[in-house]
Amino acid sequence: MNDEAAVPNPEDEFLVIPAVSLRRGRVVVVNQGRYEPLTDVDDRELTLYDFTSMFLEDYSTMLVLDIDGIERRRPQLTQVQTVAPVKNVWWDSGVRNLDDMMDAFTAG
Repeated sequence: MNDEAAVPNPEDEFLVIPAVSLRRGRVVVVNQGRYEPLTDVDDRELTLYDFTSMFLEDYSTMLVLDIDGIERRRPQLTQVQTVAPVKNVWWDSGVRNLDDMMDAFTAG
């Protein structure tokens, strides 16, 4: 038996990063070209924190697609701050200038 073959090579492993779309403070999915809120079994709309605690417990990193920021509305800073202490967050907030970048940086 070759012992070297039994040891996984970290360079061969992939980091799976789930992506979550956020719009108007809610997790959304695209259905026939429209954003629809994702709901739980009781039909309550899920916040980013709710979704993260329910479905992303096993992931250390997540990508947040901030639809409001991307569409030039107000980015969801507060929502991202709720999960930043417990997850590595890659956040696409539609940064277009230095002020946007500073907001994203200070959000965590």
